Amino acid sequence: MTSVLNVDSIADKAGTGPVGLTKQSAAKAWATHTQSGSYTLHDSFNVSSLTDDGTGKTFYNWSSNLNNAFYSATAGMGEFAVTFRNTPALGVTSNGGKTTALIKWESQTTGNGGVDSADNNLTVHGDLA
Repeated sequence: MTSVLNVDSIADKAGTGPVGLTKQSAAKAWATHTQSGSYTLHDSFNVSSLTDDGTGKTFYNWSSNLNNAFYSATAGMGEFAVTFRNTPALGVTSNGGKTTALIKWESQTTGNGGVDSADNNLTVHGDLA
């Protein structure tokens, strides 16, 4: 027998807040942005804005702060504004720019040269303040 659950919203028992996750952890922030061409935040959750800090360097500013700076961030990147010959580029987050309010994204060549790239992605797991 097939079941269907149709709802407009799900709330806690009191009806005043979200349902708590048990033995799970949902992403606390995620975003996709482009550094090359038009500097753009395409879509996001818990990211209020981006700050361009130079070639290949971006700060993601949180809408709601994280509880501490010990959250886990996973980054990735796709297309590049320039062509590299046998030199892959890396998406990394920097501890020097990791606080409860933001994280710094750096896109670099393997020789540590900064490069603007398109199709950048970031996902963050941790606790909100």
